[in-house]
Amino acid sequence: MILVSILLILGVLVVAGAVKVVPPLLALGRQSRREEELRGILVPREKLVVKGDEPPAELAAVLDAARSGDWRPAAGYLAEVGAYRDASLRWARLGPLCTVAAEDDTWLRRWREEDPRNTAAALVQTSVLVSRAAAIRTSKPASEVSAEQFRGFHEVLREAEQVALQAVEAAPAEDANPWVAQIVIAMGLSWSREDFRTLWAEVVARDPHHLRAHEAALQYWCAKWHGSHELMHAFVDTALASASAGSLLTVLRIRAFFEQISRDKAPAEAYRTPEFTAAVDALLADLAQADPTHPYLQDARGWAAWGLVKNARPVQSLELFRVMGREVAGPWLDHEDPRAAFYRMRENSVQAVARGGGGGGGWGGGGARGRGAARRGPPRGGSRWGAVSVTLLDSHPSSTLQSRTLQSGGRVEWMEISVIGSEVGRSRTLQSALCKVRGAGEQRERRGKRLGQQGPGGRVRRGRRPWWRGRPAPPRPRR
Repeated sequence: MILVSILLILGVLVVAGAVKVVPPLLALGRQSRREEELRGILVPREKLVVKGDEPPAELAAVLDAARSGDWRPAAGYLAEVGAYRDASLRWARLGPLCTVAAEDDTWLRRWREEDPRNTAAALVQTSVLVSRAAAIRTSKPASEVSAEQFRGFHEVLREAEQVALQAVEAAPAEDANPWVAQIVIAMGLSWSREDFRTLWAEVVARDPHHLRAHEAALQYWCAKWHGSHELMHAFVDTALASASAGSLLTVLRIRAFFEQISRDKAPAEAYRTPEFTAAVDALLADLAQADPTHPYLQDARGWAAWGLVKNARPVQSLELFRVMGREVAGPWLDHEDPRAAFYRMRENSVQAVARGGGGGGGWGGGGARGRGAARRGPPRGGSRWGAVSVTLLDSHPSSTLQSRTLQSGGRVEWMEISVIGSEVGRSRTLQSALCKVRGAGEQRERRGKRLGQQGPGGRVRRGRRPWWRGRPAPPRPRR
């Protein structure tokens, strides 16, 4: 009899343990399956390539010729866009050739000897000298760089400055690129702010929307070089004030916040402020209007995806990762292993969405489908609705908050809140709830049922189970 009792007790304990253990295991299984489904729409890790590693056939042939010592294909490749008004496109074409020349500049020296007045050749040589100077200095903090290294660094930069001035003399008067090439030199040689502003005036007079020029100038004005947080953001404000739609200059704001937050060693919450959210939204809008052939479109997508992840909006970031495809560009290019860094951040989005942490503009969702009808409209009775401004404590800053209050007897008692979230290319109602207003300065308790999401053609689908499912619905006000 005692043995039977013991066995019964053990059986009860096993069942009780299973009740606690099995549901989490099932949930993990569902999450794992969901992660695999999401990975299925993305390029596998082994197929990712870093921007520039697999150039198109025409450029690959030019680079191969340069490596073999023949500079003429490179000259022809750059001459194709020599008359283009867009200096950014011409600057983008220089990049791969600068990289090859930094490895071995034999072909470049021959080009300079045979055609010393060629502007493109002078710009490539300027870039090679800047890279050489950077290698002498290294990327270590100034306190860890020796005086000998600094002397070599400055000596080579002064040589680069002279070559850049040769490019200015040889180039057409309207060409901005010889002036753009001097920005990084000004940083390294610690030009005064007055001298830098003079240089910058020459750049914007020729090309006011040159993206790479603005990104380089942003570095000059940041606190780690010759500016401050205030000067850096003021520079961005000026640049964006006259920026045209689709210029992608909105990426500057995100990069400025990155410089500020990383230098201040601020917590992750610093990327979830309304200001950073607005910066990400502005870049998304810019991307929607950008020219598909823009030379830095993929880089801007990378910064937008990075910003969405930091802004806790995994659904939108995952969609942008899908659009980016196999080419890694943007902030991850500064990492020692860009592909690994890109993949890790993409996996963060996959796991967050699979857990149900990314519905619409970053709200929860992704669980089992909810049951029961959604609650809509105000409670019945002799009450009226009125407008009110409210801060919802756990709303996501990427969402637009719309609210109205139910007033009874001259006092606000209930509040209906609708949150409109934005995704890439569209927006939708994410959530609606009734809230009990307890009093001024007190926390507002959110209760209610989540509304369905609007599908194609304006139809309303059943929403997913909200995190507060199981709590009692709020009582209706007395008539």
